[in-house]
Amino acid sequence: MTWNKLICNIRELQLVGTLSGGQSFRWTHNKENDEWIGVYSKTVWKLRENVDGLQYQVIGSLLNNTKSQSKSKNKKVNVDFKKLLEDYFRLDTNLGIYYKEWSAKDELFEKACQQFYGIRMLRQEPVENLFSFICSQNNHISR
Repeated sequence: MTWNKLICNIRELQLVGTLSGGQSFRWTHNKENDEWIGVYSKTVWKLRENVDGLQYQVIGSLLNNTKSQSKSKNKKVNVDFKKLLEDYFRLDTNLGIYYKEWSAKDELFEKACQQFYGIRMLRQEPVENLFSFICSQNNHISR
């Protein structure tokens, strides 16, 4: 299976901080090959970072086939998986602009953003967002 590219600034997207930060519980990190596997938008993904940005594989998707309303036959649908990932990670938002503004106002943030760069709020499906929020309420420091 080939890897697809989603070109973005590596300072604009950090998978470890974004996917393991408690927003979503659908992603697993394979430390041996530094890849992430998870589910988003009825699709199983494999992700990894490289110098150009993000590489991804679509392992399987329910979006490729839909049932036609007039017939019970499956119909192939072209899905823009790259666009789905761009939307999920909100890559249309330039973090660099916000980081400069926030750093000018907060000395602690200015230091922290050097290490914690590219952490993004995910655009999750509403039900997943609700369940993630409910589950995160049970997480605490002692746990």
